[in-house]
Amino acid sequence: ITTLSTGETFATDKKDILLYPNPFKDFIFLDFTTNDYKNSEYQLFDASGKLLREEKIKESKSEFNFSSLPSAMYIIRVNKDGKNIKTFKIIKK
Repeated sequence: ITTLSTGETFATDKKDILLYPNPFKDFIFLDFTTNDYKNSEYQLFDASGKLLREEKIKESKSEFNFSSLPSAMYIIRVNKDGKNIKTFKIIKK
């Protein structure tokens, strides 16, 4: 038996990040509960692992327009200074 883990951080971590709503229709919101978002970026992957988008995060509360994407499951990785700090699985309706 092999167990897989995403290595996600938990609420006790100071780098807590909210991503909502999930599932979403066109827009998704990314909210850093701390102000420590500088030098952060997100990467959006499809279910097969193909990188679709990569963007700098400019504010502690950001809104992203994913209306051009088809309905499916996606992975968003939030990175800071080149290191993954949180990974989310999101569903577009």
